[in-house]
Amino acid sequence: MEGALYIDGRDAYRYYGVFITDGGYKNIVRLPPLKKVDANRWQEYDGEDADLTAVFLDTQEVTIPFAAQGKAGADVFINVLSQTAYHWFDFRGIGRGFKLRMTSQGNIRMERGLCLFDLTFANDAPLPKGYEYQEPQSALLPVQGYELDEVDFGRYGIAVLQGTLAEICKMPQVKPNLLYSSEAADGAEYHNGYVTFAPKEASLRLLMIAGGLGEFWRNYDAFLYNLTRSGLRELSVYAVYDVFECYYKSCSVKDFAVQGGAVWFEFDLTLTFTAFRVTDGDILLAAEDGARVRSQDGRFCFDMKSDWERMYEDLLFSEDGRAVVTEDGRVITMTKEFV
Repeated sequence: MEGALYIDGRDAYRYYGVFITDGGYKNIVRLPPLKKVDANRWQEYDGEDADLTAVFLDTQEVTIPFAAQGKAGADVFINVLSQTAYHWFDFRGIGRGFKLRMTSQGNIRMERGLCLFDLTFANDAPLPKGYEYQEPQSALLPVQGYELDEVDFGRYGIAVLQGTLAEICKMPQVKPNLLYSSEAADGAEYHNGYVTFAPKEASLRLLMIAGGLGEFWRNYDAFLYNLTRSGLRELSVYAVYDVFECYYKSCSVKDFAVQGGAVWFEFDLTLTFTAFRVTDGDILLAAEDGARVRSQDGRFCFDMKSDWERMYEDLLFSEDGRAVVTEDGRVITMTKEFV
């Protein structure tokens, strides 16, 4: 309890008799949400045209559960926090500090002489001041087969959990066409035009692990930095051989724990997919290490779908079982002779 939290340089337990209860760091480490993104949604096109020229993080709401020695102890603590709007919270138990302002009080109850209460704070500066980007660094996990802008999630120490693929592949809502309904007639009349889809949100179920707090914050900050850069993100999913354009929206935390130096951070990451349509898939030309082969300007990949779909069973193979590929990256198909 003592030494875990300092407020304005004072030990919260020694001076005010309060401490953070179990699981209380969960909301503190939650990634801050993105401010609302302006976007146009054209009826004739899938998804939305989002303006991501510059993106900004929103104020983060942080709810912390405290315990104090009786109701009087809680009142003294709240009175101290009311003397000025901002206070510096140094969470030494997790190695990070924030300037927070109190906004409201939530649940309060008495239990075994302790007053248990929740306080909600606003974090108006969610990014560390003077942050300089450092590449993510982790060797705890194998390749996950999910990449953010061609960096595998495993590089951040992030495991992709069950249920993520289903979220990604789920069909988005259909954009409604013109609908006419009359109270004087059965049913309705609907414009039987081309079907387009709205943008969709998908929650990636993730688990970040680290061997220590230093490694955790390095990878955490790098992940947040890369998520919130200007422009669209590219989410590559090897299980479906597809790349999705998206941008970060928000995060919710399921569990956070520091035990024996190791860090466990389980969270859901919500992404907005700007254009999503269920198709029969693409096959992209890739190098031996799995990296996609791109055009010289880096804008285009090479689609092999047409060749594979036409005569998959009739490709020309070498003796080692590999499909023979021409200099321009196309497979060679064999024609059949029918007697």
